[in-house]
Amino acid sequence: RRAQIALEASRASYADLYDHAPAGYLTVRADGLISQANLTATGLLGVLRDKLLLRPMSHYIAHDHQDAYYQLRQQALAAHETQTLELRLLKADMPPFWAHWMVTWEPDAAWAEDPGVATRFICEIGL
Repeated sequence: RRAQIALEASRASYADLYDHAPAGYLTVRADGLISQANLTATGLLGVLRDKLLLRPMSHYIAHDHQDAYYQLRQQALAAHETQTLELRLLKADMPPFWAHWMVTWEPDAAWAEDPGVATRFICEIGL
């Protein structure tokens, strides 16, 4: 019982740290849908988390940067390593803003909500 309580406290502490990190973190599935987001990312994009999840990441990237975003994901997938790029992102009712993206590819079916989607991209957004 004590171990369970300690584990739950540890998880709560990790979740709080993740949500309030200085950088925005998104998990984007191989099909392009956002499956996880911290509060910093939701603040940067001006969207509540429940409205952000399971939406295409491409909806939050400026139209003239869509190709660069696609190429960044393809490079991360092909190289199996972290890729970085400056992209313009869209925020509700605001002009697009520049953000530094770091995209890390993770091939791991164990985490997948959908067993048919066994790739994810961890995106770190910083200004």
